[in-house]
Amino acid sequence: MRTVPFELRRGLARLYFLVALCWVAWFGYEFYDAQRQYNSASMYLETDSITRKLGQPSAYDRAELAEWVARENKRRTFAVRALLIMLVGAPLGYFVTLWLIAGFRRNST
Repeated sequence: MRTVPFELRRGLARLYFLVALCWVAWFGYEFYDAQRQYNSASMYLETDSITRKLGQPSAYDRAELAEWVARENKRRTFAVRALLIMLVGAPLGYFVTLWLIAGFRRNST
């Protein structure tokens, strides 16, 4: 049975680590920023709720704040999923591809 040459495996591993590092840095920051914005939007929404309970006029548009919270929540969810896809999905895809290619080879016996 023939396997993938060592040099090719080493090159693919280095390429994967380089791409994974960039991927994690990008989507890690995306998650961090979305989390920060989500906390800020939630704080404004909570402040608006307290202000309304006290019967004071509010300076915030509640629908706009709720939309902001929902948008940042979607960004957080997307960033987490993107991190998992690269870290788990790429190596799994590599092995599945090798398995599929091996299925098309002829037996030497």
